[in-house]
Amino acid sequence: MILGELKEVDAMPPKDTLPSDGGPVVIKKYGNRRLYDTRQSKYITLDDLAGIVQAGATVQVVDSTTARDLTRQVLMQVILEKQETLDVVPVDLLHAVLRVQGTLEQAPLASYLSAMTGQFVDRGNVWAKQIVDLMGSFPMSGLSGMPGFSGSCSAPAPDAPEKDIAPPPPDDPKPSPELHKVRNRMDALLNRMKKP
Repeated sequence: MILGELKEVDAMPPKDTLPSDGGPVVIKKYGNRRLYDTRQSKYITLDDLAGIVQAGATVQVVDSTTARDLTRQVLMQVILEKQETLDVVPVDLLHAVLRVQGTLEQAPLASYLSAMTGQFVDRGNVWAKQIVDLMGSFPMSGLSGMPGFSGSCSAPAPDAPEKDIAPPPPDDPKPSPELHKVRNRMDALLNRMKKP
């Protein structure tokens, strides 16, 4: 998706179907490959599951008979079935994941990806808030289904002072020692993978 282009999500569930306690939405997967949303008490499709995640909820997919966690497999299936989602994953990352499977480098790669995802989400939330603050004075009827967007934008009163846009958060001058270790291990791993 190109910056500035907004896409409406048809599979977006109503906000009242998301967990109010902040816990994950539990989805049961049955042997016939059907998914059952325990919050809404109904069967859902992979598109519905994608919509729940896009609405901001965390999901936990479990096997209905064994209670084994299937979240990774089902979310990967959602990603693999949508070409536009698949395009987000760089081919170099896919190569790196395949190269480290079953090696000592697998754990550092998983830690690094987890840490980077956390930073991406944190900075994305700041960016989204800044956009909502910036766009707050414009009518935005088409954005009401977006996560984090209340849809209650209205024009400010003519005598209302302009809102200042908050500057982006400064880069953390002192990353945590754990993140520093992970970065060093990832650099070493990437250097090893570049060698023939």
